[in-house]
Amino acid sequence: MDPLPPVSRIGWDDQKIMRTRRELNSVKVIMKENVQKIMERQGKLDDLVERAQKLEEASDVYVKCAVKVYLKFE
Repeated sequence: MDPLPPVSRIGWDDQKIMRTRRELNSVKVIMKENVQKIMERQGKLDDLVERAQKLEEASDVYVKCAVKVYLKFE
């Protein structure tokens, strides 16, 4: 069985553990924020895709109407 490490060594290890836990908690908070931002962006991208599809449909209708008008007055 190994002897116990010196008291100063135990304190140092505790400090390293606490620092690592603080860093880990900080990283967890940042990652949660990043995931939330990604989800918000995905929602915005979905909205843009939907708007683009509607715009494309409207432009198709416009072209068809323009061709009809052109042919009517030709």
